[in-house]
Amino acid sequence: MAKLFIFGIGGTGSRVIKSLSMILASGVSLGDNIDEIVPIIIDVDKGNEDLTRTIEILKNYEAIHSKVASNANYKGFFQTKQTNLYPISGNEYRLTIQDVQGKTFGQYIDYQTQTGAQKDLTNLLFSGNQDDKGKPKPLLDMDMAIGFQGNPKLGCVVLNQFKGNNDFDTFAANFVQGDRIFIISSIHGGTGAAGFPLLLKNLRNADVPTPNSALLRSAIIGAITVLPYFQLKDGDIKSADFISKTKAALQYYLKNVNPSLNSMYYIGSGSNTHNYENNKGGTAQKNDAHFVEFAGAMSIVDFALQSDIMIASQGNRFLEFGIDDFTNGIDFSVLGNASNGIIKKPLIQYHFFKMYLDYQLRKSINCQPWSNRGKVKITKDFINPTSGFYQILDSFNKRFGEWVNEMALNDPHFTPFNQDAHLLNSISNNPPKDSFMNFWKTNYSLFDDYLNAAERNIGNTTAELKFIELFNKATSNLFTQRYN
Repeated sequence: MAKLFIFGIGGTGSRVIKSLSMILASGVSLGDNIDEIVPIIIDVDKGNEDLTRTIEILKNYEAIHSKVASNANYKGFFQTKQTNLYPISGNEYRLTIQDVQGKTFGQYIDYQTQTGAQKDLTNLLFSGNQDDKGKPKPLLDMDMAIGFQGNPKLGCVVLNQFKGNNDFDTFAANFVQGDRIFIISSIHGGTGAAGFPLLLKNLRNADVPTPNSALLRSAIIGAITVLPYFQLKDGDIKSADFISKTKAALQYYLKNVNPSLNSMYYIGSGSNTHNYENNKGGTAQKNDAHFVEFAGAMSIVDFALQSDIMIASQGNRFLEFGIDDFTNGIDFSVLGNASNGIIKKPLIQYHFFKMYLDYQLRKSINCQPWSNRGKVKITKDFINPTSGFYQILDSFNKRFGEWVNEMALNDPHFTPFNQDAHLLNSISNNPPKDSFMNFWKTNYSLFDDYLNAAERNIGNTTAELKFIELFNKATSNLFTQRYN
């Protein structure tokens, strides 16, 4: 089995990785080719709230997975291993871009020390202004700490430091035969549009002293480029420029990027998009989750599921994600069979899991056989707020609920669940089978029956693994027996 190294570049990269974490938490499998993912985020804006939320989710996912990993045969929630290459506190999952904090772009390129023709060339290449609170500000005076603010030509200079970068070498040293690489970026901004071609060039042209350089040059590499899928309210960054930037970048990608990739995925949403707040970066950049990011994460799953033979050649595999009609929003009923075959059952299972924990767990624990039976019991002490594992799980589930709610409120709406309905009726456009049991017992009484039955088939194990495995089995049986 092999690892999949996932580079998430810029804010869009972080948000797609966040969606992937939610998908993998639900138990979606990456197939027989990949059993471990290694997320690596590239973003100079360390204070970006999208980045902060994603790193929190990744850390909690890793902590939860570590408790189920003791059973090598376990399949279900949090089954996919996730590795953090950069465990230093404050830098988790991030490939550090050196020498940008506290500097303007002019300071970064030593503009003040340039003379004569060199300075003239710099002025020519980086002429122009960026709006700053309604006033023009020369590009050379832009603060690098909050990213490139929609200017990929600045990013091309700053991000061209992979060779000799200690964090990049750490990635390369961990890359072995059979591993794969996937790159996430947007095409209409600054960080992603600049970072993607540079990273790909450094991978395909890797040379000593970069570790495993020969393996990197021949690696199977996939990527998704995210075209415009939202607009910005009036402000310093102009979303009216997104399309022209996209067209220019696509023309460049045609000859300089696409031929080097084993799989290239495209996605975007040209209409029905939300107008986001116009924030350059930092803690104010906290964009709502979007269906495009969810579908972007599904492209990573698709890439992982393909055999080496299927994606061995370069420059031949290009894919898009489409839906016939989303005028009334998106739910499982309008997704294609291939997508539903991968995501529907696991995501519904996790939704049931979260609902039970939110609304029923404290009523049933210590009262039901699934809680009291066996050598390892699940008691109220297990879910006490001071219990580290349950606290981490609860924190992850809060982010899961936040993610689902944000996609439901965004445009186009992704509403797989009706949050106001009772448990069995909470799947949008997918009522349960008619059954006497559905009416005779309340939703959660029925759920407890499935938990009690599942508990009989779980052997001696840790409390944490028993808890996750118990709900994974029960929700699987509930879905299979109660829904078409």
